[in-house]
Amino acid sequence: TKITSQDMNGNSLLALDNLSLSADAKENNGLLDITVKYHADSIEASGLSFQDANINLGFNSLDKDVLIELNQLASKIQMNTKPEDLTTAYQNLIPVATKLLAKNPSLEISDLSVVTAEGPIKSNGSVTIDNNLYDTNNPMSLIGALNASAKGSAPAPFFEKLGMKAMLDMYVEQGLLIRDDTNLSFVVRKES
Repeated sequence: TKITSQDMNGNSLLALDNLSLSADAKENNGLLDITVKYHADSIEASGLSFQDANINLGFNSLDKDVLIELNQLASKIQMNTKPEDLTTAYQNLIPVATKLLAKNPSLEISDLSVVTAEGPIKSNGSVTIDNNLYDTNNPMSLIGALNASAKGSAPAPFFEKLGMKAMLDMYVEQGLLIRDDTNLSFVVRKES
């Protein structure tokens, strides 16, 4: 499948070639694990060209009953036109959404990658929330309950041709990026 987008003058804004999407859901110990995979053989956007683009996401340990409840609330929100009904529906949405945290759900990005003319850009990561540290009465406690990790690598010449060399040098100097010859990488970890 090829998807294209053009501006009012007929200039190409975006072209996705051989785009595919697959999704799978499995029950695991009474909870739902959902895997979503996107792939495009090629992408052209803003004068840049990419090959073999992938996004693989996993939403794990989701409470099926809470998802059904969220879906029902979302349907009510879409069907309501009265502002007072929408306000009530949105107020009901937050407590239901926080129920998802009771089973320690996680988001896993197992493959976020693309190949450029300068080389591959690859990353992966995961996010979990420790429900023992999250207080539903204090939404800001979500930050403290968050566990996250990510790592990635990319060819520096790709970003340098976009005029980002000074920014890259600053990030390397600050220790946010690691430069190994012409390759850049990062590792991030935040634990509660």
